[in-house]
Formats: sequence, structure tokens, C-alpha cells
Amino acid sequence: MSDSRQFSSLANDEKDRVRARLHRRQGDVCFLCERAIVLAADEVEGDHIDPLAQSGLDDDANWALMHAHCNESKGAKDLQLARVMARFRNLSDEHEGQLYAQQVLESVGGASRTAFVDVQDRQIKLRYDVGAGPVESTFDIMGDPGGAPFDSFFGLLPVEVLYHDAELNPRKILSIDGLLQEFYRRNPQLHVALGRISAEPGDVAKVLVFDGQHKMAAQIMLGRREIPLRVFIDPDTERLKAVNRRAHKELRQVEFFRAVIDTLGDDVWGKEFARYLEDGQHPQKSESAFVESLPADRRSEMKRMLKEHLRARVANNQEPPNRFFDFVEKDTSRATDKPVAYYSVQQAMFKLYLDYHPNTQPLSLEDEEQGDARQIERLNLTHFMNMLAEELLEGCYDPGTGIRRLEERVRGGEPIPVDHLRSARMFRKSLFQAWSEVLYEAIAFFLRARGLIDASMEQTHRVFWAKIGDEEWRTIRSMVSLVRDHQLWLQRQEQHTRWFGETNVAFFQEWFRNGIVEGERIDGTPLDAAYLQRAVGATSVGP
Repeated sequence: MSDSRQFSSLANDEKDRVRARLHRRQGDVCFLCERAIVLAADEVEGDHIDPLAQSGLDDDANWALMHAHCNESKGAKDLQLARVMARFRNLSDEHEGQLYAQQVLESVGGASRTAFVDVQDRQIKLRYDVGAGPVESTFDIMGDPGGAPFDSFFGLLPVEVLYHDAELNPRKILSIDGLLQEFYRRNPQLHVALGRISAEPGDVAKVLVFDGQHKMAAQIMLGRREIPLRVFIDPDTERLKAVNRRAHKELRQVEFFRAVIDTLGDDVWGKEFARYLEDGQHPQKSESAFVESLPADRRSEMKRMLKEHLRARVANNQEPPNRFFDFVEKDTSRATDKPVAYYSVQQAMFKLYLDYHPNTQPLSLEDEEQGDARQIERLNLTHFMNMLAEELLEGCYDPGTGIRRLEERVRGGEPIPVDHLRSARMFRKSLFQAWSEVLYEAIAFFLRARGLIDASMEQTHRVFWAKIGDEEWRTIRSMVSLVRDHQLWLQRQEQHTRWFGETNVAFFQEWFRNGIVEGERIDGTPLDAAYLQRAVGATSVGP
């Protein structure tokens, strides 16, 4: 309370008594982080709960006690707002960063009740038991203005009957600081959240929220117990899912992160393809035949979803788990805390090793032991990515050292550990793509020499459609090790730190393949496919 005239005028022993009184009033915890304060040991500070500039009173009824570091970290924000932000961070930490709308709702007693539903005469009646007792609310049903077969209603609904719709929106709740500040200033929420509800006669239903979850979370953290929503009544879920996906992808509303888009596309493809496999109208089942069976205006969209399906199956593979993704930032558009961005994986791994074209080969539905080409592709790529994790990341990348301003820190003489420096550099977006292309070329040459693939398979990115044995995997691991052990990753000269900051893939392709940087030949062995092939003796054709 450095700006408190009243506090400053007190004698030291009286100041101690005020601190002790505030400490007891707050339950012995910090006003901001709500963790314990030990007056005898912790450095503490005070501030006004309601700022003096906003007519807050200068007396102990408006004073709060907190850790000095908490008070410093809040900056110029009002204490009440800073406290809400801290509560959200604590909630996120409690769930180890895996925070969804469901956990936000549950933290305030939400997602705990169902509603009895009754639809009559273009009205929907919801009855639920919240607060002091039963509540009955009636809402007018509105048809879609464009004539689509989607009825809905607008309503202010209690958090108790709201649930996270993980099927239509598997996205996590990330930072909501901006929304918290916006709503704390009493600015209106311009866009309502979207939900859906089943309204079969006599149904006991939940309202599933699939859009506007960050806005809903911000309002809940600020103490709101009712949320404005547009709720679709008995919608065609698959169509609504596709519309929601397009809204966040093609139409670019608040764009989903790429990993979420792949998960949603995987869900749509998987369900529609499963229905196709079950029908008896198409005796020769294949991905290509499935796409051709669709109306013409859906084929391009379904081909995009095939790509998303293939990527998601590798990223989310569980048997065995894909450990490479322990190091991939899937929840933001670029790598921040983790060394690899999801987009980089798309460009450096998926684009090279997944055949995105619908497969024309018939599926052998009767022989589950045989395994189709897609299963072989997925398991091979998962095995390969786990190999990259083992050789390049696990026990090497240090989250505490991180990647922020890495080259600037190297230039400044910071002693970055060797293994961490190598890992952080190798997985910068453009570098990752450049050396992955070199490794792909070497692996393809090797498998072709072994007679496991042909030139056509290489050109169509079907390298991992081969049935690869232990001996071949040992050779591929040796290639990965050679890429890792190349001397270029550990250079700390000023010019190298500048070069590693480049973002153009062509720059690194020229450097790695030809040893040329900015028109000058650099001493050292080029990192090219021929180097990898010679180094591991992969030029000979096996039996």
C-alpha cells in the first residue's frame, strides 16, 4: 500500500498489527495467488482492492495482503482482475495444462445437472433443479433464417446444465487473459456460445457446448452463473460437425489449431468411411471407391479429410504410443515451450511419408491379420518417429533451457548444453524440413536397393508401405544417428548463429546438400543423401 497515506502514517508496530489482521481476514493466504503466506518468513506487500483512482477507500476494509512477487507480477492490473487471472492459471496448472471447458465448468459446480425437455407448439420447455430449487424456463424455437433444417433457441442457461461437447470441439482452453480483461471492464459479449440438445419426448438432456468455450470460460471465472447460448435442437450431428469445422478452417472464424483440425477431420472421415464399409452396395471396397461414391460436390472436401485422418492416426497412435508428440506443440500455431511445432511435423514428416491420395487398392476386409497398406504406413511412421524421439529428443532437449532467443543467447556466450543445442536447432521449422528431405531420400534409396519398394512407391510417398525388417530398421537408425552427429549443429561462431536464424528452407537445402552458404563454399562434409548412404554401407542390394 505504497500509495496509502493512512497506512504510511501508522507507526511500525501498528503496521504489523494491520498486516496480521489482513492475514487472518484472508485465511492466511495471498489475496492474488491464494497460496499460504507465512508472515514471519515471506516478503509481503499490500494494495488497494478497489483502486483509489476508481473511488476506492483508503482504509483497511479496502486493503489486501499478498506475496511481494505476486504484487509485482500483476503489473498495473486491478487486484480483482489479477486474482481471477491467477485462479485460471492455478486451475490450468492443476490439470497440467490439459484444461478443457468441462473442467472449468466442474470447478464452479457446473456440468452437474440434467434438464427435463418438453417441446410443444414451437416452444421448448426446460426444467432443472439448481440453486434454491426447481426452475422451469420456456424458450421460443427459431427456424434457420436460410431454410436449413436446424431449429434452435436462444437462452440464458445455468452452468449446472452445461457440458463440454468434446465430440464437436476437442479443443483445450488456453489463455483467456484478453477475454477476462474485456469482460471485467463490463464490455458486452458480442458472440454467444453455441450448443446442442436432444429433445426427444420426455428426454433428460444435457446442453453440450461446442463453440464459444473460451468466452464461456472467461465469464465463469469472473463469477457468472448463467451463460448466453444459441442451442440447436436435435441437429444432424455429422452435418453440424462439418459446418463447425469449415467455420474454423475454410471460413477462418477463430481458426482451430492444425492438430485440432486433423482430429475433427479424422472423426468425420472415420465415421463416414465405416458406414461405407458396412453397406452392401459396393463389393470392391477402397478409399478411392468411397470418395467416388460421394456426391461430386463433397469429393474434394472428403479428400482433405483423408489427409487429416491419416495425420491424426499417426499423431494419436496408442499401440505403440507416438512418443515424438511429447515434444510437439499441438495447442498453439508455433513452438513455444516445446521444440517442435505441429505445422513442422506436417511439412517435414507427414508430407514426405504419408500418401495423401485415396488408395485404389481393394481392402481385404476378411483378413484382419494381413493388415492393409494404411496400417503398415501408420505403424512404420510411428516407429520411425519414436526412433527420432529416442535419438534426438529424449534426454537431450531441456525444457528449462528452452528455445526462446536461442541463437542470441549463444552469441552472448551462454553455455547452452551440447545435446540441447543440437535438439533445439534441428527442430526449427525450416531446418527440420531440410534435413528430413535428405533423410527421406537416403531411406528411399536404401529400401529401393533392398527391393522393398520401387520408384513409383517412392514418388507417391509410399516409402513406408514397405514391410521393413529389424535389419533395415537398424540401418535407418544409423542414418538418423549420422544426421544427429554432423558437426554443423554445434557450431557457435557468430556467422553460424546468424545462419541458423534463417527461415527459408531453400537456404538450408543449399547449405546441407552443397555446403554453400550465401554464395560461398563452407568447409565440412555436406549433409546429403549420398553421405548417409556411404556412411552406413547402404548402397549394396541385400539378398
